[in-house]
Amino acid sequence: MVWSFLDGKCKDGIWYEQAGQICFLYEDSGEPQCWTFRESASGLVAQYVNDPEETELYEARDMGDEMLCYGPDVGA
Repeated sequence: MVWSFLDGKCKDGIWYEQAGQICFLYEDSGEPQCWTFRESASGLVAQYVNDPEETELYEARDMGDEMLCYGPDVGA
């Protein structure tokens, strides 16, 4: 799996299900990031569960854009 946060910096990782959560483990992180998911009228909603104080929800949608992964230090 490859992930990017719209900045062109991509990370390799894996995802897996654990106790009803979807967890992601990336190449540069030793700790998984786990989420719960539910469907809403406006799309798929994910809530981050690693931090019990975290209450912000994220709505995921297919934007239809190709994911860009720039090489390391391009233009440097």
